[in-house]
Amino acid sequence: MADVYVLEAKVEIGRVLLSAIHSATILRSVQSLSDTATLQIPRHIAALETKESLLDILSIGDEIRIDLGYNEQVFTEFTGYVKNISNQDLVSIECEDEMYKLRKMSLEPKHYKKVQLSQLVRDIMSGKEVDIDYDFEVQNYRIPSGTSVYEVLSHLKENFPVDFYFREGILRSRWNYSLLSSDTKVYHLERNVAKNDLKYIVSEKKEQRLRAVSTLKNGKRLQVEWGAKDAPLRTLHFAYIESESELLTIAKAEYQKRKFAGYKGTITGFGFPLTECGQALEIQSEEYPDKQGKYFIDKLTIRFSKNGYRRENEISKKILDNSS
Repeated sequence: MADVYVLEAKVEIGRVLLSAIHSATILRSVQSLSDTATLQIPRHIAALETKESLLDILSIGDEIRIDLGYNEQVFTEFTGYVKNISNQDLVSIECEDEMYKLRKMSLEPKHYKKVQLSQLVRDIMSGKEVDIDYDFEVQNYRIPSGTSVYEVLSHLKENFPVDFYFREGILRSRWNYSLLSSDTKVYHLERNVAKNDLKYIVSEKKEQRLRAVSTLKNGKRLQVEWGAKDAPLRTLHFAYIESESELLTIAKAEYQKRKFAGYKGTITGFGFPLTECGQALEIQSEEYPDKQGKYFIDKLTIRFSKNGYRRENEISKKILDNSS
């Protein structure tokens, strides 16, 4: 007899506890500052569960936690704050993670002549835990009065090769596809995959050459090049990086990111195992053993409804055996 999996959901919003929802969609990405969630609740369930109108007791800014699972075994899939509430056929609640609070945290004006990226981020985070696995010097960086923490992180992301995102309440940043943890989940294409939209891509034989250009505060430009001399040239633009050696390090890392061989696309599993973006996903296959390997999860979409509990993993970089 096949195992029976009963869907379970537990949601806490402010002082409201719900065990029945219509659907939940959670989006996470290492390339996006915010994780978001959209929760939909039938209006009659809201009234039944709370004994009063949900719209009367919920407020923008309420804390929310979404736990999902099977057979009374649930795991926390999202924590954050209510960003918007709409009432149509369903009560729809849009949520954002800790970035919601950082949008409202204004900073005092400050000018850094020279500062390490990690120190700059720790300064604006005001004692909150930060986890950055690399560093470089930022010069002539100015924070205008009234700028929010979110706006500074967004500006850094736009002008430097950095990504910021919250995991487990900690603001994290990783360099060149380095992993958040050594924890690796396994998908077997013939066993525990609900759907896959993967294409096997072989690295192009053509060599490439990258030019990294940093625009300085005085309007001048610093540039370096890396790659095969006679290869097609691609230019990448940055700002405020005044060290040629640091700019070259960035160019080399970007060069490695563009070398690819393996699966690329989306692979969908069930609620368990708990895959996570920023971690490794190992793909196994008896039919295609030559295409097995570990891949970096760039983006994760979690969907939960009466139709099932799914994790859509968008993968990119293949992780080599000697990668950390």
